[in-house]
Amino acid sequence: MLPPNHPIEGSKSREEIAALYGIHYRTLMRRLKKAGVTLPAGAVFPAEQKLIYEALGPPQMDAPKAPITPKDIKDS
Repeated sequence: MLPPNHPIEGSKSREEIAALYGIHYRTLMRRLKKAGVTLPAGAVFPAEQKLIYEALGPPQMDAPKAPITPKDIKDS
């Protein structure tokens, strides 16, 4: 269940949703597949976003805005 103040605004790409979780979009797709959530091709509209958030839990609003890459780890 989504918190009442959780914003779902317009359509998003899979990459944008993955970034909210701080993961790569392929990881997002694997997790969705494991949870039994399939998405239609193209943009992810609010109805599908709600399914994602219910299956994976709402993303942390203070999560990193881009996935962590091997280069990020090497630089630290």
